[in-house]
Amino acid sequence: MEIVPGLYQLKTPFPGPALPYIIPYAFRGSDGVSLLDAGFGTPEAIEAMTKQLADLGYAPKDIRRIFISHAHPDHIGMAGWIKEESPDCDVIMLEREWQWVQDRWLDNTGWTKLSDRWLVTHGVPQEEIDAAHAAGALSPTAPRVKVGETP
Repeated sequence: MEIVPGLYQLKTPFPGPALPYIIPYAFRGSDGVSLLDAGFGTPEAIEAMTKQLADLGYAPKDIRRIFISHAHPDHIGMAGWIKEESPDCDVIMLEREWQWVQDRWLDNTGWTKLSDRWLVTHGVPQEEIDAAHAAGALSPTAPRVKVGETP
């Protein structure tokens, strides 16, 4: 859905019944497309993102930057896949969000367990979480993230 010329609301599915979808935004630019948030990195979300980008005339390789509002998995989860598809894409987030990723996702398996419990509490079946971990969909994407402070 076009919000204003060049700004589009996208929808990617949320795994489980807690929410119907996550809402990333796409911005047209002279060098490609930029996103505000990425959504979960599940196969269903990737398929939805790919289709919606195609509807706008883009492919995942055309994504030039992702602005991350905050580093929860429903906002940053697809960033790793996007970096694989578009290696020159910049992932931009606040320094404090990068620190949160490092503290909770990279160095603390206890946080992953806590996050998994949060997902279960909000309706995501444990089997889906286990499958997502096994497929790498909930693996940390931070090693591929370029940190940048935004005002």
